[in-house]
Amino acid sequence: MYNTNWNYLERLNVNEAYDEFSNILLTNLNKLAPLKKVTVPYKYIRRDPWMTKELLKYSDTCQKLYKQTLNRENHDPARINYVHHRNNYNRLKRVAKKEYYKKVLEKHKNYIWQTWSVINSLIGRSNDKTTIMQTFRINGTDICDPNKISDQICDYFTKIGLQYANNIPPAQIDSQTYLMRNSNKNGTSTAKKVPHSLLKYMT
Repeated sequence: MYNTNWNYLERLNVNEAYDEFSNILLTNLNKLAPLKKVTVPYKYIRRDPWMTKELLKYSDTCQKLYKQTLNRENHDPARINYVHHRNNYNRLKRVAKKEYYKKVLEKHKNYIWQTWSVINSLIGRSNDKTTIMQTFRINGTDICDPNKISDQICDYFTKIGLQYANNIPPAQIDSQTYLMRNSNKNGTSTAKKVPHSLLKYMT
């Protein structure tokens, strides 16, 4: 590549020069750094973001120790050694998970949507729209038409507020009562008088 003479590209138009340059670049990349398929053993794949290489190695050790405890009694030294490593491994996993999410939440503390994204991932709540139901049962009838479904949803949320408002019993005490204060020892009220222009919003 260092000894390549690029002067001839000046005699080509822009598209031809770009294609020629790209072909030479890709040819040399494939020669010097060819793509190579690498298979990573399953035990070394980080299935959780908080899983470290050290924990993966510890997990591999526990698996080997577990195989040594098969068909052995609980008081066997190999069994005791495995239980010790297993418990220690589980403790380290809890600590690593706690510290990881503590740092993530601290990093996104000023961004509520990212904070909720982390929380949803923890509780297993997905935002995948492909899992939305295609059929809704409304008034005992299954509806599949997207237009009818959207109309019913819109109608529901349009009326639900009024329905709840009508179910609220009327107040038995005048709203001004909550704004008044007890009279002081001199018999004068410490409450400020509410302007008449605001009373209509309080009743």
